[in-house]
Amino acid sequence: MYKNLLFFYCCCLTFVAPAQNLLLNGDFEEYWECPDYWDQLNRCKYVFNPCKISTPDYFNSCSNYISYFGYNIQPLHGQGFVAIVIGGAGISDSTNKLATYREYIQIKLSQPLKFGNEYKFSFFLKLRFTPNFNCFTTDRIGVKFVNEERVYDLYLWKILNADWENPKGNIFINDNNWQKIEGSYTANGGEEWMIIGNFHNTFDFPYFVLDSSSICISNGDEIYVFLDAIEVSEMLALPNVFTPNNDGINDLWHLNKIIDAGYIFKELHIYNRWGNEIYRKSDVFFGWDGNCDGLPCSEGIYFVTVLFEKNNSIKKISGYITLLR
Repeated sequence: MYKNLLFFYCCCLTFVAPAQNLLLNGDFEEYWECPDYWDQLNRCKYVFNPCKISTPDYFNSCSNYISYFGYNIQPLHGQGFVAIVIGGAGISDSTNKLATYREYIQIKLSQPLKFGNEYKFSFFLKLRFTPNFNCFTTDRIGVKFVNEERVYDLYLWKILNADWENPKGNIFINDNNWQKIEGSYTANGGEEWMIIGNFHNTFDFPYFVLDSSSICISNGDEIYVFLDAIEVSEMLALPNVFTPNNDGINDLWHLNKIIDAGYIFKELHIYNRWGNEIYRKSDVFFGWDGNCDGLPCSEGIYFVTVLFEKNNSIKKISGYITLLR
């Protein structure tokens, strides 16, 4: 019996952590081989280039990238980060290559996304600015979730539409700081990869000149951005710990954040470690005080299932909560 309880307790502990990043290497710290020059995204674990005709870059302080890159950019944290071109001017170029050129990155998820579930994602972006080149910016970058690893022969803006796009007017500015970009996505089910890049053609999105004294279009130019700390997690994450000891702090286990996000509470069931239902609630829920039949429940881990409604669809979420006194 003791072994069974210990096994149950250990298994439950794996579910009470904060919302988990579903990307396998969203901070770009892990690599197959240390990058030592441009166009080596393939050296970064679980990250690859989905566009055969472009060359996104991977940088890691395991090597002296400043020596060949010539730009002293530091990652948001850790050692690794990536960089992509999200726009080009080059209007004077008769081939228009710079104007249409794009780069993208595709990152592996640790598990397929679930049909109907909502996910939040975020990443940090930093614009490269130099007076003689990279002297303009935009507000266009998008996210696409796909089911398979695939390499395309065309720039993705020609064949794919983004699932989410950065809001218009949220311009990437040169302020020497990393800029947080975040959004949400409702899954179709089965998506295993996340793609980031610009999914607009050259003449379908705005450019903003950063330095009016140095217009670079006559020489061709590009919008080159660094990306770091990319995360994807489920939006419906249950609170996992509360302490009903009547000290006025965290005494109730509640679902306020989920309800505030537009989900309508329908039904709640709480079970003890033996699978017995010790609490249920429907229609209206203001919080659980940790009592079972009017008496304080013992410390431990409890299993919870909750039903919500949103957009005329019922969503179920389950997980474990820890009661401490």
